Amino acid sequence: MSEAKKVICEQCDLVLEIPECQGVKVGVCPRCGSVVHHYHPSPVIYSLCFAISALAMIISTDFLPFLTINFSGLSNSMMLLDYVSILFDKDLGLVSLLIMMFMHFFPIVALFIIIICDCCYLKHKKSQFIALLLKFYVFCKDWSMVDVFVVGVLVSLIKLVNLVDVVYEFGFWSYILFALLFILSVSRFHVHVMWEYFFPQSPIERNIVSGVTAYNQGFTNCHVCDEIVDIKKSSVCPRCGADVVKIHERSIQKCLAFLIAAVAIYIPANLYPMMITFYMGSGEESTILEGVIVLWELKSYFVSMVIFIASVCIPILKILVLFYLCYVYLSFKRAKKKKLLGILFRVVEFIGKWSMVDVFVVAIMVSIVRMGNIMIIDPGSALVSFGAVVILTILAAKQFNPKLLWINLNRNQNNGERDE
Repeated sequence: MSEAKKVICEQCDLVLEIPECQGVKVGVCPRCGSVVHHYHPSPVIYSLCFAISALAMIISTDFLPFLTINFSGLSNSMMLLDYVSILFDKDLGLVSLLIMMFMHFFPIVALFIIIICDCCYLKHKKSQFIALLLKFYVFCKDWSMVDVFVVGVLVSLIKLVNLVDVVYEFGFWSYILFALLFILSVSRFHVHVMWEYFFPQSPIERNIVSGVTAYNQGFTNCHVCDEIVDIKKSSVCPRCGADVVKIHERSIQKCLAFLIAAVAIYIPANLYPMMITFYMGSGEESTILEGVIVLWELKSYFVSMVIFIASVCIPILKILVLFYLCYVYLSFKRAKKKKLLGILFRVVEFIGKWSMVDVFVVAIMVSIVRMGNIMIIDPGSALVSFGAVVILTILAAKQFNPKLLWINLNRNQNNGERDE
């Protein structure tokens, strides 16, 4: 039997052994509960098929009408990317560009990378160029918001059906299929499998013991390719060339800087209008909370709750949780339940992008509701500040290193506190 592969948990820094297995398996860290390894007997075939199908769907979506609305004898149709020109006309070109990057450019690039890597894998062709593709794939995957955009479209439709008649065109259904196929292709494409195949891990000269924190042994894992690096010898990953960031408090400082900036911008995001509705020549501005209240009064309880949770609760929750995690480390506070810290951080990572729902809703509403002088919806000035809050909180979560909490707790434990 071959020697078990060793990996380092991204959350708690524990060294673990991953034995060879058969069938579909998911490895979970026994200490913090985070997923450390995926195993699928044939992941390449599935991801390749899903990626090709998803790419065909998004290309067809760009050339097909997306939605059509009818109101008082007037009709208006929109293509998926109509929001680009409309937001540019409203001097919101940066917001338009970011939306297009999140729901269009990054997902398409990620699909191309999946197809190229899978084809090279199947044809047994190795190239150093694959390393650059795998690095960029992780970035594209992290910033792709296809699922969030779909929710934004559905929320917009629920809003629209109370005002106008909505016709779902072929572009709408093809984008729904694209979103489903994109999620399936990304879930089946395992980056660590590609790194191991194209660039096998270098042998570790010093012995690394399983069941012990890697930091205490002078090791760490590369944040790009997950290579185990001996930080006593080098701070550069031998496989991908990335600078291996040592565990230090600078990540806490960067996280706090992004959080403070997010708090400062979140205030005008709630004071200024998010959307302006012109009906029969008169305009009505609505902030995020005012929009939630109006939807509640119109008995659109589900949409009201979705907007309230995504635009109010989630940003506040992210900011408070990240501030608390930073406080736990900086104050050397001993947590009674260590797994709770890891769970809180993983929740913040997962929900980070979902606050963009309100931004996508405004983009959809602005693109479709343009009925001459009868009804027009324009974006408000809060769209920029609220989008900035979402991005800043995502960056804050990315800067925070969860390993610091476990190492800090281990430090306290070594000082005589019993592990609970």
